[in-house]
Amino acid sequence: DPDLRTERADLVEAGVEQRAGRAVDAGLTLFQTVTRDFIERPQGAPRFENAQRYRFRGVELVGTVRPAAGALVRLGYAFLDAVDRSTSREVTLQYRPRHRITGEIRWAFPWGMSAAANLDHVAGEVYQSRNGPLLIRDLPAWTVVGIRVQQQARWLPLSVYGGIDNLFDQAYEESYGFPQPRRTAYVGVDAAL
Repeated sequence: DPDLRTERADLVEAGVEQRAGRAVDAGLTLFQTVTRDFIERPQGAPRFENAQRYRFRGVELVGTVRPAAGALVRLGYAFLDAVDRSTSREVTLQYRPRHRITGEIRWAFPWGMSAAANLDHVAGEVYQSRNGPLLIRDLPAWTVVGIRVQQQARWLPLSVYGGIDNLFDQAYEESYGFPQPRRTAYVGVDAAL
């Protein structure tokens, strides 16, 4: 679209990381981004458009523990305050989760097998009415868990893997009226050529 203006942003970020021995890491990051002419496609619109002025502000916390050789446990939390500042009053931006918790557990075995589980929890996500007057509603919070196992071939440069996304078959939406996939199983082969 030749009418789109170039997106511009001012970003400020400050973070600190702390390591406690070889087994524990922790990190904290504060950030703020102010954008002008943010490019996105509004829900239901056929083309991308410029939004006048958005502000994203938040904090991320991440902790990692390595309890044994080949094992990793990571937990993270992110808070995001995302607002549209295009008009005289700030309006919360839709489909930007206010709270997100992520978790990951990985284990690598000596015989070439690895196993992993991950968790994603989202809360505080809103959507807006399409027609006036402007109404803002909450999307239900959701949590999904995934698992994956991979086995490296002993003498060949390939591995076989399989897993399940949305293990507990959670019904959820990241955008109002657009349900996400339910439980999904997959298998595959990775080959290094």
